Amino acid sequence: MEFLNSSLGMWLLSSVVLTGGAAVIQQVQHNFQIREQNHRQLVNHVFEINNRLDNMEFLLRRATTVGEAKKALEGLFKSIYPLTPELQNRSLSSLYFTVYSLIPPSRQNRADEAIELVRQLADSEYALQSRAETAPLTEPDRTQFEKLIRACKAVQRDISITRSE
Repeated sequence: MEFLNSSLGMWLLSSVVLTGGAAVIQQVQHNFQIREQNHRQLVNHVFEINNRLDNMEFLLRRATTVGEAKKALEGLFKSIYPLTPELQNRSLSSLYFTVYSLIPPSRQNRADEAIELVRQLADSEYALQSRAETAPLTEPDRTQFEKLIRACKAVQRDISITRSE
């Protein structure tokens, strides 16, 4: 006890406390920065996904031919009108995979559902590839695409963005 009350003891004790306190503060700050970066990335991905789904839905409503439907569904593979240029050439599936890694485990099952819906949408789009561009788009095809896009949008709404989690 006498050593801790001496000048050398106080200096040693204060340097240990200061160093430890600075390390804790630095770790807290680092964790905060990572959370903020992940949140920004999640926001960018969610906005890009919503933008693509909205564009596909809008263009598909106006499509009368298979070629126009193919053009409407290009958003599955790249963004026609990107909100974030670095996400332009990423597929909708890869955007959802990133979102999956950024959301809490309690919501990851909804991201799994979205990925499955995008896979079904891509399979349906692939079926269009063998048809002539000028062939009329059938109402069952349009209905199927619109149903899948609406389902994706519904799941997307459930993957809400909150800072508390």
